[in-house]
Amino acid sequence: VLDSLLLPTVILPILLRRRDPFAAAVLLAVGCVVSGIPTFDQFRLGVAIPAAMLILYSLATRADRAQAVGGLALLLAGMVFIGFTDVVLEEEGGAAGMVLFSFPLCTGVWIAGRVVRSREQVAARLADRSRLLERQREETAALAVEVERTRLASDLDAATRARVRELIELAASAEQSDGTDPKRLL
Repeated sequence: VLDSLLLPTVILPILLRRRDPFAAAVLLAVGCVVSGIPTFDQFRLGVAIPAAMLILYSLATRADRAQAVGGLALLLAGMVFIGFTDVVLEEEGGAAGMVLFSFPLCTGVWIAGRVVRSREQVAARLADRSRLLERQREETAALAVEVERTRLASDLDAATRARVRELIELAASAEQSDGTDPKRLL
């Protein structure tokens, strides 16, 4: 009866894997030990390995490197303890068989999670860079519009000054020729 009551210590850490994957890894490692203490002969392998895979993947994708490595080490230690205490493994090589089976499996899932994490980080950096470039593009476009407005205003001002200058010159020449040109008098 006590064996059955302690088996959830291997299952329940799965509930924490998203919120706090390192704590889930610690609790699963502790659960591997606690669930085996009463008789050291119950079958926990079918529950412990899937739980470890779920927690390892979450740990690798969500935790920083130090916590991820620490959690991996704790879970591998829990797998070794299960290898020494699980009755089913006595026929399959005991702890050595468990190590040969679970270490590559656990490490592979952990590495896959780290690859996913690194790709997500690259994608996040690229998204940030894209937003920055978009803002720069908008600022450059606004600046180009302002430069064009300034150029047009300058051209308009120059054209207006030239036209006013022409009008002043025409008025001045009309004043000078006012009394001397007989055709203008008519």
